[in-house]
Amino acid sequence: MDGNVVERIDADLAELVDRFLECSRRDQEDLERALDADDLETARRIGHSAKGAGAAYGFLGLRDLGGELETIAGRGEASAARELARRLREYLDAVRVEYA
Repeated sequence: MDGNVVERIDADLAELVDRFLECSRRDQEDLERALDADDLETARRIGHSAKGAGAAYGFLGLRDLGGELETIAGRGEASAARELARRLREYLDAVRVEYA
């Protein structure tokens, strides 16, 4: 993923965004630990949470990746879930915020 991922976030959320991204990065680390332990149910739950939180805050990439992860992990597709975890980490490393 290139470094030009830009999400346009409501300016009213500006005070919350840094903390939100910090928590999202911790969740991504928890996701990798869950996948290392072959815990697809925890991976599914993390995906579900990422989908909802991403949608609520306006991080559409997070929403989409979380939704994919929820579905894939729910199907028991460990290899695909690991790929999504990698993509999620890249997204969180690359995302930049513009306030609308």
